[in-house]
Amino acid sequence: MSSSERKLTEDYEVWTSNGWKPFHGIRKTRKDSLRICFHDETSIECSRSHKFYENGRFIHAYEVIPGDILSEKRVVDVQWAGEQDLYDLLEVEDGHHYTASNVEVSNCAFIAKNKWDDFFKSTFPTISSGSSTKLMIVSTPNGRNHMYDMWTRAKAGLSNMYPVEVNWWDVPGRDEKWHQDMLKTMTEEQFEIEYGNNFDVDENSLIPTSTLKRLETKLQEPLESSESVKIYAKPENGHSYVCSVDVSAGVGKDYSVISIIDVTTDTFLLSAIFASNKIDYYAFPSMIFSIASKYNNAEVLVESNDIGHVVLHMLNYDLEYDNIFKTYKLHGNGRPTLGQRTTTKTKIIGCNTLKDMCTTEKLVIRDKDTLAELEHFQRMGDSYEAAPGYHDDRIMTLVNFCYYSTTNEFARKYDRSVTSEMSELSAKAIEESLAPIPLFSGNNWGDDSRENLSWLR
Repeated sequence: MSSSERKLTEDYEVWTSNGWKPFHGIRKTRKDSLRICFHDETSIECSRSHKFYENGRFIHAYEVIPGDILSEKRVVDVQWAGEQDLYDLLEVEDGHHYTASNVEVSNCAFIAKNKWDDFFKSTFPTISSGSSTKLMIVSTPNGRNHMYDMWTRAKAGLSNMYPVEVNWWDVPGRDEKWHQDMLKTMTEEQFEIEYGNNFDVDENSLIPTSTLKRLETKLQEPLESSESVKIYAKPENGHSYVCSVDVSAGVGKDYSVISIIDVTTDTFLLSAIFASNKIDYYAFPSMIFSIASKYNNAEVLVESNDIGHVVLHMLNYDLEYDNIFKTYKLHGNGRPTLGQRTTTKTKIIGCNTLKDMCTTEKLVIRDKDTLAELEHFQRMGDSYEAAPGYHDDRIMTLVNFCYYSTTNEFARKYDRSVTSEMSELSAKAIEESLAPIPLFSGNNWGDDSRENLSWLR
């Protein structure tokens, strides 16, 4: 069957005044639209020319005024809703008069997770209460977010949703020639995002999807765990550790996190992690003291911005912990400052170093919750942060550590230059990825072309 003959809706019918009827497909158009608001705080958005069937006749949306009754609801306002994507059913059998009583959500993968969660919680009781009510979700993928979770659960039969996939070649008129023409105006990655139904592409993510997949193979089950603590490796004699800390502003908001990183071996290893949104910053220093002490009196690295300076003061003066990272001024003999201050510059360096460390496997994360945050750590303007509805507190401990690892202070204390080590790893990766270069005689380089290309080896 050719793509033009393939029906996309063989398993679906729509309710009409003549009962359930089959239809051919769905057409998407972009038109000026209106938002009609009702007394029960519900609303509908449609084109200006959309027709409502009331009292035996059709009424255009542009004719509706406050006070009119539509489907037993009183109209309280009619608003301009701008230009939007709108959808129509094609070739409804026995006419085009049908009733769309279900809920349809478009491009839900691009709705912030927190807003999506609020919407779904508010509508689900109404949807589930009806015997024939349905929720239809339509979207292109946008990375492994809430849409990905719903899709994979539906594919595995773990939810009441029914998965329907429409590929670009299912659309009449789209063939391989169309595909190649599109690739002249966009990259393959952009095409996969827009048309490829590919959840494994997210051009805004700090870490490429291929790297994230590789990092998944390094995940481990903790040796010991509790609600807030996971131990992946117990402290070893002779090993040095850095305790990187991110402080939450308050209980119930973001997480306060402690990441213990083994800096002894060539590869940095996440050995333990504490994460809780139930601990306040007055109790947090005691937790840092306890964990850092167990890991061979680990060097404690705390971001000194905002509430961090309070934690540093308590850790240093009240608990008298003696291995806290301090910032020294380049000039002058003033007293050092507790902690590491995060600026736009240090964050960018930390993010780029984290990306390089993950790509070259210089850093092994082990913890699945940390990796989950990394999947949703995206470019926002000129920096990186968690996508709306997600957290990045675990990731920020790694970003701050990665920046610290590039400094002269780190090189002096641990007798290693991470920048040089990363350069060697990158050079090795490039060398291994180079395919053999063919050499031809009789070219413009002359007979000594092999010698001229020796710099590429």
